[in-house]
Amino acid sequence: MMQGSDASTQQLLQELVELRQQVADLQANVDPVQCIQNRVGSDLDTIFTHFSVPLAVFNSDKNCIAATPAFRQRVSTCDASLSGQTITDIFTENPDGLNEMLNRCYAGKTACWEEASTREKGATSEVRKWIMYPWYVQENTLGGIIMYCEDSHARIENSLGDSASKEFLQNVFKTMMDGVLITDSSGTITEVNASLERMLQFSGDELRGKHVAEMVHDEAKDTQYQTKVTQWLEQVFMQGAVEGFESLWKCKDGSACQVEVNTTLLHDVDNRITGAVACVRDMRARKEAQEQTHKISDFLKTIVESSIDGIVVTDSKGYIMRTNKAFQNLVGFPAEDLAGLRIFDLSVSGEGTFETADGELIHVNRKVLDDAEMMVADLFEHRKALNWESLYVRKDGKVVPVEQNATLIGENEHEFAGAVAIIRDVSERSRAQRDIRASRDFFESIIDNSQDGIVITDDWGLVIACNSALVKMSGFSKQELIGQHIFSISSEDEHVKNIHHENLDVLFEKGVTSYEWFLKTKFGKTIHVESNASLILDERNNWTAIVNIIRDVSERKKVEQQLFQTEKLKSLGELAGGVAHDFNNVLAAILGRAQLLRGCVADVGSVEAIEKNIRELEKGLEIIEKAAEDGAETVRRIQGFSRSCDDDKFFVDVDVNKILDDAVEFTRVRWKNEAESEGRQISLQRDFAELPGTLGSASELREVFTNIISNAIDAIGAKGVISVATSMKDSGTIVVNVKDNGIGIPQHITGRIFDPFFTTKGVRSTGLGMSVSYGIIKRHKGSIGVESVEGEGSVFTVELPVLQGAAGKEEKKPDALSSKQVRVLVIEDEPDVRELISDILTMHGHSVVLASGGREGLQKFETQDFDMVFTDLGMPEISGWRVAEEVKKINGDVPVMLITGWKVDISEEDMQQRGVDFILSKPFRTENIKELVQKGIELVRKKVSVRQTGEGAA
Repeated sequence: MMQGSDASTQQLLQELVELRQQVADLQANVDPVQCIQNRVGSDLDTIFTHFSVPLAVFNSDKNCIAATPAFRQRVSTCDASLSGQTITDIFTENPDGLNEMLNRCYAGKTACWEEASTREKGATSEVRKWIMYPWYVQENTLGGIIMYCEDSHARIENSLGDSASKEFLQNVFKTMMDGVLITDSSGTITEVNASLERMLQFSGDELRGKHVAEMVHDEAKDTQYQTKVTQWLEQVFMQGAVEGFESLWKCKDGSACQVEVNTTLLHDVDNRITGAVACVRDMRARKEAQEQTHKISDFLKTIVESSIDGIVVTDSKGYIMRTNKAFQNLVGFPAEDLAGLRIFDLSVSGEGTFETADGELIHVNRKVLDDAEMMVADLFEHRKALNWESLYVRKDGKVVPVEQNATLIGENEHEFAGAVAIIRDVSERSRAQRDIRASRDFFESIIDNSQDGIVITDDWGLVIACNSALVKMSGFSKQELIGQHIFSISSEDEHVKNIHHENLDVLFEKGVTSYEWFLKTKFGKTIHVESNASLILDERNNWTAIVNIIRDVSERKKVEQQLFQTEKLKSLGELAGGVAHDFNNVLAAILGRAQLLRGCVADVGSVEAIEKNIRELEKGLEIIEKAAEDGAETVRRIQGFSRSCDDDKFFVDVDVNKILDDAVEFTRVRWKNEAESEGRQISLQRDFAELPGTLGSASELREVFTNIISNAIDAIGAKGVISVATSMKDSGTIVVNVKDNGIGIPQHITGRIFDPFFTTKGVRSTGLGMSVSYGIIKRHKGSIGVESVEGEGSVFTVELPVLQGAAGKEEKKPDALSSKQVRVLVIEDEPDVRELISDILTMHGHSVVLASGGREGLQKFETQDFDMVFTDLGMPEISGWRVAEEVKKINGDVPVMLITGWKVDISEEDMQQRGVDFILSKPFRTENIKELVQKGIELVRKKVSVRQTGEGAA
C-alpha cells in the first residue's frame, strides 16, 4: 500500500479518518455516538487491537469511545477502555493548552499541543506532541475528536505490527468507498485505490507517476483557483492536514468531476515531509442533490412568497420564525418587527368593539373568544385546525378578519417543533356575507311587510315559507301553515278545485299564471282572492318551487260590483227614453183599440154591423194582445239588464246571438229614434252565424255588447253604418265583431280605453264602461280587443269559449192537457189578476177558491182540500215563499205555483227546499196557466207512483 518497509503514522490516521467518514455516510441518520460505538465493536475494534500508535476517539461531548493500548499506556492508566471518561478527566495538566486545542477542533480545525512531561513511571522527561482534528457524521454535524501522540525523541517503527495487521489495513485501503491517493514529497502520485480509479475512469498504472496538479480540470485553472491552491498549501504545511478543499478534477473522458479533498502530510522519522495522503470524495452526486435541494427550496420559497395567503412558521412556543410578504402586508408589520413576536400577540384576546380598516365596527363577545380557545385546543389535540376564524390586530391598531388553517410540525404525535399557519384575509368575503345578509334581511322584510300574502311551496305543493300577510289573511300561524298543502286553505267547492287544476296546467306550461279563487280561513270564512303564481327555476332550468302572491280582492270585487251596477243604472237612464217611447206606443195601441171596441159594442144595429163589429173586435183584441206582449217583453229586457251576477258559479248556457239581438233592441232608441230626431242617419246591420252556447251570464254579456254599440253610435257623425257579426274559429271559439265607420280612436290612447275612469267623452262619461266590460269578458274566460284607424273607424272583437259538450237542446213539447178536473186555491192580492187566473181555470173546467192574501189562503188550505195552490210572491203580511213553506208542512204532495212580476234567480234545489214546485212570471198567457196545471197533475202522479213502488218493494 505504501512505498518503503515501514508504515507512516499519518497515513494510518488518514485511513482511520476515511473509514470514519464512510461509516458516517452510511449512518447519516443514526446517532453519531451510537454509530462510532457500533463501528468500534466491529472493524475498528480489530484495528485498535493491533494498532501500536497512541490513538483515541472522543465524541462531541468529549467522552472517550475508543482508545488503543498505546494511548492508555501514554496516559498511564490501566482502564481497559477509558469508556465514559472525558478528555479533561484524562489530561489534567495544562488545561489552558487543552481548552485551546478543543476550541480549535470545535471550530473545524486541526490542533497541535506539545506536552513537556510524561506519565510513564520511572521515565525521563520528554516532549510529546498531541494532534487533534474534528470528525463529522454528516455535513456541519460534529461527531467528535480524534487524538493521537507523536514522540520527538523516538520513532515509531514497524507501527503496523505483524504482517496480519498490514494485510488487514491494505484490504481496508483497497475497499474504501472514497478515493485515496498517496504522493511523494514532490506531489507525484505513488498509490491509488480502486475507488479513485472508478471515480476518474483511470487505471492505477495510468495514475501512478502523474503529478497531482495534472488531475485538476482546465475549467478550474484560473486565477481564483490558484489563490485557493496557495491558501490550501499554506494551511497544509502549517497544520499538517486540511479537510474540505473543493476542486474540479478531470476524468479520462475529459469531463469534470467535482471533488472534495482531505489531505494529511507524511513525515519520516526525522520529521521530514516524505509525501502526503489524500482522501478524494466524489461531490457530483452531493452537488446535484444540493442543487436539487436548492431548486426545491427556491421553488417552495417562490410559492410561499407568491401566495396571496399569509404564511407563518412558529417554533414550539409560538414565536414567529418566518413569514411571507402576504402576511406582512396583512398585519402591516415588516419581517424584522415580527421576529420575536408570538403569533397570539397579533390576535384579539379580549372582549370589545374593534374597527376595521374600512371603518366597520366588529363586536367581539365571550362566545367568540371561547370559540377561539376551542380551536386552539383542537389544534393541540388533533395537530391541525381548519377554517379557524379570528381577528388579527394590525400595526395601525385596526383589526382584520381572517380564516386560518394551522398544523403542528413534529416527528411524532407527542412532540412538535413548531407550527405552520396559512392565514387568509376574509374582509371582502365578510363584507360580501354581510351585504348578502343585509340584502336577505331587506328582502325578507319587504316580503314580510307586503300587504299581499306570499307563500312558497315545494314541488309537492307543501308550504315551505310564507309571510305575515298570509298569516293574517288565513288566520293560521306560520307553524300551522308550513308543511301543509297549499290547497288546504282553499275552498272545497268543486268549481274552485277545477280552477286550481286548470291554472296549474297553465303554470307548468308557461311558467306563470294569474287567477281568482276562494281562500278558506281557519275560522271558516271564505275570502275572494287573486293569485299570481310563478315557477322558481334552478341553474339547469328545472323548477324547484312555486312562489304564489295572494291578494284579498273581496273589497275590490264589491267596488267593481258597485261600479258595474252604477254603469248599468247609467245605461238604464239612457234607455229610459226608449223604454218610455216603447211603452207610449204600447199604451197608445191598447188605449185606442179599447176605445174603438167600446164603439163597436155600442153599435149593435144591423146584422152586418154586428158582423163588422165582431171582426173589429177580434182585430182589436189581437192588437191589444200583441201590444201587451211587447210591453211584457220590454219589461223583461229591463229586468234582465239590471240583473247582477255575483260569481261565475252561477253561469249558465247562453245564446250569444240572442244576447246581441237584445243589445240591438236596447239601443234602437239611440241609433234610430234619437239619431233621426238629430238629423243623423245610422243603419245597423246584423250578420249572425249559427253558434253553439257559451257558459256565462246573459245580463252581463248583454251589458258589454250594449256598451260597445253605444260607443259606436257616439263615434258616428251625420251618417254611418254599424255592423254586428258573429262567427266561429277553428279552435272552438265564438267571435263577435262590432264595426263602425266613425271617427276612430287615436293610436296613442288605444291601449288605455280599458283602463278605469279613462274616457274621451269629457263630463258626459264616467270612463267605467269599457273597464267593466273588460272585467266581465275576462271573467267569462274570454278576450276583448280593439283595432282602430283614426278617421276610418273601429272594430271591437270579443272572443268567448264554446261551452264544452254543448249541443242543441231539443225543445220538449208539453204533453196533451189532461182532462182531469182539479180543485185550485188561488192566493193573489191584486183583484184583477186574481179574477183573471180564476176565469182561466174555470174556463177549463177546474174548481177555484180565491183568497186575497197569504193569511186568508192558509186558513182556507187548512180547512179544505185542494189539488194545487197558485200564490203570488209579493203580498202584505205573508209572502209567497212563506205560504209555500206552510202548505208543504200541511200536505207535501200538493204542488205550489209561485206567481211573480219580478225576475227570480233560484235553483231547482233551492225551490224544493222552499216548497215551490213551479214559477209563473207576469205577464202570462192562458197557455202558461194550462201548462202549469198539467205539470202539477203529472208531478202528483209521479209522487204517487214512486210511493206505490216503494211500498210494493217493501
